[in-house]
Amino acid sequence: MSEIIEKIAKDLSQKKAKIKELKRLEVMLSDELLSDEQATILEQEIENLLIEINKFAPKKSFKKDKKVEDFLAALDINFDEIESQKVVFLIDDFLIKNEITMLVARPGTGKSLIAISICNMLLHDGKIEQVYYLDNDNSRVTLKSRNIHLIKQKYEDKFRYFAALQDSDYVKIVEKLKQIDLSDGVIVFDSITNFISGDRNNHSDVSNVLRDIKNLRNNNATVIFLHHQSKLHKDFNSNFAGSSAFLEDISCAFLLAKNEDKNALILEVIKDRNHMLSDIAFLYNNDNTLSKIDLNFAFETNEDIEMRDVIANFITSCKQNRPTYTEIMKFMVENGYTNKDKVNRIIQAYKNKFWIATKMKSSNNRDVYELLDSSDKSDK
Repeated sequence: MSEIIEKIAKDLSQKKAKIKELKRLEVMLSDELLSDEQATILEQEIENLLIEINKFAPKKSFKKDKKVEDFLAALDINFDEIESQKVVFLIDDFLIKNEITMLVARPGTGKSLIAISICNMLLHDGKIEQVYYLDNDNSRVTLKSRNIHLIKQKYEDKFRYFAALQDSDYVKIVEKLKQIDLSDGVIVFDSITNFISGDRNNHSDVSNVLRDIKNLRNNNATVIFLHHQSKLHKDFNSNFAGSSAFLEDISCAFLLAKNEDKNALILEVIKDRNHMLSDIAFLYNNDNTLSKIDLNFAFETNEDIEMRDVIANFITSCKQNRPTYTEIMKFMVENGYTNKDKVNRIIQAYKNKFWIATKMKSSNNRDVYELLDSSDKSDK
């Protein structure tokens, strides 16, 4: 025992000596007569002493509080639940079950038509059991023109559609929905800015409504909200109007555009937190359903087809000497298609679909173009 006490006394003595020396050096360091070199030496010695002194500090053992641990354990994630979690697509590459999806578009593009059609199709296919559609944007006249009443008649209470209500009524509906299990349910907000109590440009105000939406998602709902695309400004062009919180607080978002020539509704991914989504395109049918279509077809305009045919006819006319890229470009410009970027896009877009390009030694290894035969084109 005496040896242990002697060791303790020795350690304390060493520590006190070092602390005393540290204080002495600190006093010296404060002397205005010190040169920069001397000050640097003292600072280094002080740093070394602090390291030595800290070695004497007792190590504190980490003690757990049972009440705190019980509380944290109740809220901690469960490994087995996460391990068994499966990603379920309600619509392949587009709509993930139990996620929040934002659809952004300019007014009149077809946001509501797509949302209504999604609900109709998912109920019809038995992929969901319940729809809650909160429409704070459209009039009853618009609802009739879209045959919402016929969907209601078909699905009855499985298709809850709320429209032309007071703001306080929508708040009450959301509060009630937050109290129930929403598994196999889809909730639509049309459009989201009409559910914000405050300024849509204010991050806090937007986050408040998104917090409610997250609570609905946490109750196992699949949530879709519609939002307006921002107006174009000289110095700023966002895909959506208002605060950046709209995009920051969600996992999935699409920008909706319409190709009037094909009546195609094109959804471009603008947020994909889980890296599972893809651009997708549909045709809207009058019975409130959607038909998925090829993206290349969806993007194709009448002008594209016209330019494609002009290029194809020119290639055909050059049977003896297959034209180079430069010759095709020159021909198109001379015939009034002066936007070279657009001509180049068409040449590249239809390569290996309507024509092929091969390198020819006789043309200095430049690409020369020839048409695919009809069977090759049909295969594409």
